[in-house]
Amino acid sequence: MRIRTLDTAAAALFFAFGIWIVAQAFALGITSDAGPAPGTFPLIAGALVALFSAAALVRSLRHQEAPRDAIGLPEIAKVLGITVATVVYLAVFGTLGAFLPLPFLMIAISLIIHWRVDLRWLAIITAISIAFTFACYLIFEVGLRILLPEGPLGF
Repeated sequence: MRIRTLDTAAAALFFAFGIWIVAQAFALGITSDAGPAPGTFPLIAGALVALFSAAALVRSLRHQEAPRDAIGLPEIAKVLGITVATVVYLAVFGTLGAFLPLPFLMIAISLIIHWRVDLRWLAIITAISIAFTFACYLIFEVGLRILLPEGPLGF
């Protein structure tokens, strides 16, 4: 597959995805009496995804000069794998909460990008994923007090 075709298709797909995130954010609510509601962060993230995707789409449609290289099946499989992992995360976001499935998403994406199953590597990406999730919890729940969906463990 040619890079320009893939670039155009990905930009259009991510633009639609960004618009969908914005619509879902409004359904969750943007503001509340206590401050930002659960839809505030998805609104910002979805708007940024849609904005940057629209810019990438315009760029890919305007430029006639595109790289001549092609993208192979392994690269397409990685993109699809990451997309599936992200969709699964979004599917369980409301039920399991924002933070409980996040380390699993990060570990899955790490393994999709670079498959390696030695224990040292798995321990490193697990520790990084848990630390990143904890940092996100501190930033969004504690610092910014953004109301995100809570999972069965209360966070």
